[in-house]
Amino acid sequence: MKVLLFSVCLIFTGHICFAQHETSIDYVSFYKTCDSLNSLKKLIELDQGIIQQLKQLDKKTPYNFFAIALDFIEKNQFQEASIFYQIGVVRQTYYIEVNKNYAPNDDWMVAESMKTISGKKLFLYLQTDPNNYLHVLGLATDYCNKNDYQFSSKLNYPDKYQNAINKLKDLQADISKNKEQFKKNWELERASLVAKKN
Repeated sequence: MKVLLFSVCLIFTGHICFAQHETSIDYVSFYKTCDSLNSLKKLIELDQGIIQQLKQLDKKTPYNFFAIALDFIEKNQFQEASIFYQIGVVRQTYYIEVNKNYAPNDDWMVAESMKTISGKKLFLYLQTDPNNYLHVLGLATDYCNKNDYQFSSKLNYPDKYQNAINKLKDLQADISKNKEQFKKNWELERASLVAKKN
């Protein structure tokens, strides 16, 4: 009975989150916010507050990382949201690999919905500053290298844990190697999205 109630609550929560966040983006306003944040020239660091919050999430299922990311997005705190999102991606990738019963189930479905919704804005934000994007990816991989996912310890499947981290590192290496081309493509995408709203 408890399992059934938990599953219903997860699905209900997912539907609420999806309904609240799945709205069209005002790209003109959104990019103004991005530019304003980028103008501060301040790169995020993992202070003790963030690390403590991440370690608490490391005791929980992956969807919790994306839930926190969505909360930060609501406050236009895209830097913080990006950290929790990227680490959440690593945690989810690893957990899917080591727990074949996880996908698809209720927690997985909620996590996927939250990941899709939060990623929609976060990728566009990160793409406005490739150097910041690389910085965030670096912080996320560094955190995952140094901190175990206590909910499903890396000690049980060290190779699969490292593979999940490597996917993020590969993305970081690709952006670093082809930064100018990525920047050009992202600027074209931005112009196209803004033009659609005019």
